Amino acid sequence: MKEKKLSNIVIEMAQQILGKKNPSSAAIDVAVNMVHIAWNFAHEKYQDEPGYIFSVKEIQERMGSANNELISEDAEEMTKILMLYKLKKYPNDRRNIVLCEVKNGDVCVTFL
Repeated sequence: MKEKKLSNIVIEMAQQILGKKNPSSAAIDVAVNMVHIAWNFAHEKYQDEPGYIFSVKEIQERMGSANNELISEDAEEMTKILMLYKLKKYPNDRRNIVLCEVKNGDVCVTFL
């Protein structure tokens, strides 16, 4: 069976934390980057991992640009929601996201 396109999965997951039907590009960017973190750390013991801690803090700082368009103001809470979603819907997909960005309205994902 062919793997689902990872950019489509990222969009699907980002929709889980976007609180509006037509979110701003800033909110989409924050959500997509949160999916990037959640995807890569979902199978790890992440709590003490420096990369996880730094990434969540960075996202938390950027959340102001999302203008309350996310389901929470807590980046770590939403990251955990996304991790659970990944583990439930895509437990065997072990692709590692290297870069996840929005370019000209399209979600672009580079992975290994």
